[in-house]
Amino acid sequence: MKMILLLIVLPFSALTILAQTNNTPYDFPIKPGTEQWKFSSPEEMYSKCQIPKEIISNLTTEALAKTCLNYPLFGLMNAFNTPQAGFYAVKKNFDGIDALFERKDVGKVLIRIYGTMSPANIDK
Repeated sequence: MKMILLLIVLPFSALTILAQTNNTPYDFPIKPGTEQWKFSSPEEMYSKCQIPKEIISNLTTEALAKTCLNYPLFGLMNAFNTPQAGFYAVKKNFDGIDALFERKDVGKVLIRIYGTMSPANIDK
């Protein structure tokens, strides 16, 4: 009886684990140029452009990396004297980057993603 129960429970456990990982980047609900893109303060802007924690934990590293690259406030990086200072400012206000850097495979994933990009196609 225990063996039959085990054979029934194990496949469902595996499906549950697989269902918890999502390889689709998060689609930010608030985007520049939309009606919702009106904020009363910078704090409100930053808080409304976060990825919900339950979604971050379920994204694969590749989906999280692409989500970070699609972050609606990523362009703020260009408002600083250096790209590094801009990156730190964006990182300070966006939870996705810290979550990405905690992943063990982040280096390999970013290299793979960057390898598919053409610098000529990136907007300045």
